[in-house]
Amino acid sequence: MTLSITLYNKCLRGAAYLLHKIGDNARAITVINKLIQRGEALDDDWWSLGILHGKMDNWDKAYNAFLKAHQEGGNKVKYLFWLGKAEEQIGNTEEAEELYDKVLSTEEEYFEALLAKGEMLLKKDELRAALPYFKKCIEIRAVDAHILNNMALCYGGLNQLHLALKCSKEAVDIKPCDKVIRYNYALLLTKNNNYHQAIEEYKKIKDNNNVDLLMNIGFCYGKLEDYQQSINYYKQAQTLEPENKEICLNLATLYSKCGDIQEAYRILKELVYINPYDADLLNNIGWIYETMDQYTTAEDYYYRGLALEPENLNLVYNLVCCLKKQHKFLEALDIIHKIKENPDGYSLYWSSLAEIYEKLGAKTLAVEYYNKSLGLD
Repeated sequence: MTLSITLYNKCLRGAAYLLHKIGDNARAITVINKLIQRGEALDDDWWSLGILHGKMDNWDKAYNAFLKAHQEGGNKVKYLFWLGKAEEQIGNTEEAEELYDKVLSTEEEYFEALLAKGEMLLKKDELRAALPYFKKCIEIRAVDAHILNNMALCYGGLNQLHLALKCSKEAVDIKPCDKVIRYNYALLLTKNNNYHQAIEEYKKIKDNNNVDLLMNIGFCYGKLEDYQQSINYYKQAQTLEPENKEICLNLATLYSKCGDIQEAYRILKELVYINPYDADLLNNIGWIYETMDQYTTAEDYYYRGLALEPENLNLVYNLVCCLKKQHKFLEALDIIHKIKENPDGYSLYWSSLAEIYEKLGAKTLAVEYYNKSLGLD
């Protein structure tokens, strides 16, 4: 009788395994639940149940199964890791990180925990802290495109572009068909001002429905001063997102650079009509008019923006710059004090003040204020 029960349980486990292999996770769960109902489930059965629930994004149920596996099977690192994974998926990131650390304190080369911890730190923008985990992963296993891509993101965020590009290029060479990895490589090329090469990489992705991709290609052509090509790509992006402010502003800027002022005006007027109370939009429009040397109109938009957001540091600074270009130094002095009132504007305040006094010929004061902006007072 004992033998038949053992064989039956083995058959159930075998069936669950095969169902999982063919992707029928729901039926595999049903089979394992039969073991549980019979009181014959082992700790590894609970772990398998957790994996299956995780595959179906039922992470609350997965957590309960992993917890049961941990309780039944003791302090096995496999169970601790998957408990952490479930905690992370549920949104309990601190608990997950603690569990990953516990796994690594027991088994410091546990690959999955190293990768999970590194990716958690990457998501939290703790880039320096994340890098050693990815490097350790590379040491343990052969070079992996996904891990190299993570390292590239870390180096790129730390502005170590040479290392970022090296890792990213290796990742692309390993997985050339991975659109995410190639896109990140193209972004790094863009950041490094390699616009021609970046365009080539973006185009290899071949996704004409990706707004960000089209905008990035347009941006690169704009930097290369191929304004017509840049306009073409931004217009493709605009057909997908007609009310995207960033696209419209970039198009207005490009048309103004091409000398098509009327089209730039048309776009700007439509934007303001749709978003009359958007201070950042008014700031951007003011800047576009300023690039067209239409300082009075630019000034008007900056003032309108400040009426909505008096503490907006970017608006204040842009208005001061615009006033300086028109030699309205006294008016600029009246406005510039708004920067001083902003806790983030200390250095900007004194450097702007120094520039104005330098233009007014008060060189002694200008030097004094430049020193203050550098913290040398």
